[in-house]
Amino acid sequence: MANYRPSPYIPSFLKSVGQSNRSITMTYSDVAETDLGEKDSFAYDPIGSGLKSTQQLNVNWSRFEDHTFFMSAEAKVNLAFEQIINGYPFDGSKKEVESFFSKLSGFDKYVFDNFPKYHGQLHFSGTQLSETSPTKGTYISVKDIPGALFPSLNPEASAKSSIINPRDGKSLSIELQLKVPQVPTAGTQIILQKLNDVDNTGFTIRLNSTGSVSKVQTQFDVFSGSFNMSVFHEIDKGQFNHLCFIFDRDEPFHRLKIYNNEVLKKTSDSSVSIGNLNIDLNDLLIGSGSTYSLGASSIAPQQTLSGTIDELRIFHSVRSPQQQSSYAQKGQKSPSLQLMI
Repeated sequence: MANYRPSPYIPSFLKSVGQSNRSITMTYSDVAETDLGEKDSFAYDPIGSGLKSTQQLNVNWSRFEDHTFFMSAEAKVNLAFEQIINGYPFDGSKKEVESFFSKLSGFDKYVFDNFPKYHGQLHFSGTQLSETSPTKGTYISVKDIPGALFPSLNPEASAKSSIINPRDGKSLSIELQLKVPQVPTAGTQIILQKLNDVDNTGFTIRLNSTGSVSKVQTQFDVFSGSFNMSVFHEIDKGQFNHLCFIFDRDEPFHRLKIYNNEVLKKTSDSSVSIGNLNIDLNDLLIGSGSTYSLGASSIAPQQTLSGTIDELRIFHSVRSPQQQSSYAQKGQKSPSLQLMI
């Protein structure tokens, strides 16, 4: 019999195991950061266990007359919204998220499941930049501090620690779907950047200028002082390319890699050992960026990004082709931008 790894969707996984003769292999690391063993949790209970939550009841939650008895339907909806919007652990651990879901009522979970989880793709207009207006155009700036906007909603807000910066020798993988219009690419365009321009430290993903309407070169740069690495790969315009840019620190000497549609296309020629990047307090920019240096070369963007991004995710690990494939097209199940550190 083949061995199977557990799915994150434990109830359906247990059901499938119970209806077959498959063997399973699980280690402590598979459940270390989960709600397993908590008295209020029912997601990991074996088949036939007693009920712990109204989520387990066979109720048509769209019919208020089937489940609303001691309060008005309006009040019940308002309470569900309050529970979800003010109670969801946006910056919490996997265990905290699982605990949140296990404590929802059946109606609360029904409302959550019908909440819009994403809103299309990220479209960037491509606006010419100049020294007098270096940040105009369409772009996104992400504050890299837990609870930066609403500290009271994040228990880690006081730590003031970076979430995105891969510290302590961790690797970095940036996955995204990218579509570039079939027009000439006017000047350097930055797709994503986290930069400390005082120390000239950080990383950048960019498009290089080209007059071609069918191809464009993507480039991934990591730089810190006198150390820098680059890797580039040409992609097709007019269609989505699932790209994964990897800063591989799993070996003593680090390398950069680019995958396109889960196939390794390019590995950096050079390999160096780069320590912690001094970019904790710098914003992550998506669709725009600032001038930086690679050795003796100065890279200055001439235009904000002209293109479309979807399924953008950041990981502190080297993503295998199988892992990339599993997240390549999550569709309506996930947002256009997600940090999974």
